[in-house]
Amino acid sequence: MHAIMRPFSDNVLFLERVQALTVARVQGTSENGNKGDAFAWSTEFSTLDGQWRSLNVKKALASGDLFILGGSNHATSINNEYINVPNFELFPPFPGPQKTFPFPFLIDTLPYNLYPIVHLLPDKNLFILASTKAIILSTSTWKIIQHLPDLPGPPRNYPLTGGSILLPLLPENHFQPEILICGGATEFSTLSRGVSSCGRIAPLSKTPTWVMEEMPFGRMMPDMVHLMDGSILILNGADKGTAGFDRASDPILHPVQYFPMNETTTSSDDDHRFKILNPSVIARMYHSVALLLPDASLLIAGSNPNGKPVEYGEGPFPTEYRVEKFNPPYLFPQRDDDQGGGELHEETIVQGEIVGWPTKIHYGETFDLSLQWYNKYPENVRVALVQPGFITHSTHMSQRYVGLEIVQRGPKIEAMRDDAQNKTRMTAEAGLLRVKAPATNGLAPPSHYMLAVVLDGVPVVEAKWVQLSA
Repeated sequence: MHAIMRPFSDNVLFLERVQALTVARVQGTSENGNKGDAFAWSTEFSTLDGQWRSLNVKKALASGDLFILGGSNHATSINNEYINVPNFELFPPFPGPQKTFPFPFLIDTLPYNLYPIVHLLPDKNLFILASTKAIILSTSTWKIIQHLPDLPGPPRNYPLTGGSILLPLLPENHFQPEILICGGATEFSTLSRGVSSCGRIAPLSKTPTWVMEEMPFGRMMPDMVHLMDGSILILNGADKGTAGFDRASDPILHPVQYFPMNETTTSSDDDHRFKILNPSVIARMYHSVALLLPDASLLIAGSNPNGKPVEYGEGPFPTEYRVEKFNPPYLFPQRDDDQGGGELHEETIVQGEIVGWPTKIHYGETFDLSLQWYNKYPENVRVALVQPGFITHSTHMSQRYVGLEIVQRGPKIEAMRDDAQNKTRMTAEAGLLRVKAPATNGLAPPSHYMLAVVLDGVPVVEAKWVQLSA
């Protein structure tokens, strides 16, 4: 399953597979009258009303070039030299007669190099990891300019699938990029246990080194998703087996929240990085997805570890048609604990919304936001551009979180009582924010982003879509 957020809407596009079809088809009779052609290749799901509809996919507009890397020319579990595709290309294509370019790195990293990990760095070059080997590829010469240390542990690519994420790029640490890679399987076996280790590296530092951390438990096929407050949610997957059809068991139902800014990793410390959250009741195995939504919740869907649709009662992990909405702890700030329980303290929590914003912003410019909040003046405000990216096979492509510099805040003015809402409301002057857009397209490629605002750790009611361009 593939999934992507549709900008300027609350809809998610689900693409079951890629085919040379001009119109997405859903179950029923197709346009040519042939019922056999009416397979649900693509559908659109509304998170507001829960309705599904056909999606027109005649063409797509690219907001920037796409880098297309590797793969195999035949369906497989493990890559090999006969079906390997060790090259890359761009879309739109490279100018000139040569459209694809050889990439021997994908020969050196056989056999575990399917779905290679790729992240765009702020210097506009690419971090690439396949198997356990990591490099930086220049996007001007298309040559490898640096070999990074090997990632300790087993390979992290399909089918020993781990997860990866580019950690938030924040002005307070000068937008220093760090990459986190977690989980996976130890070997290609249905008895393999999930890996609990994570590797974290700053590839543009003077001496890049993997710093190893331990999740609370092992997890294979994790989804790693940015949350609005800059933390990371690690969810879905299993503790036994590998990715692929009928190859995994022991589903992991508990999400884990990772706090990259915290200093320590030990669970005995109040400031530790990993926190176990309340479990789901639905196993999310092979072909599952998770996406951040504008209201700061997550949409979780999928799971079909079978070669064909399997109904309930026909196997241990039937094809999953249920869609979940997961609310992270920051959506329950009025509670004493981070699991949504404890005593209510609603009157002490900042509750805010964006009431004025530009729909188009440009690199390096400053722009104004108007906020409305209740109860108290927030001491800590974060503004960020969040790109949910698109997902398949636990690989989150183009996902990005870029913090914005706050140039000016409104004055701290005494609140006014809003008797109609039985709340204390801040004045309009206090809710003014002036922020600075990313300086370069290395920090944030031209695209549509969710404009997120977090007040004392609590996201505003809804992030707003904006278009970033030159």
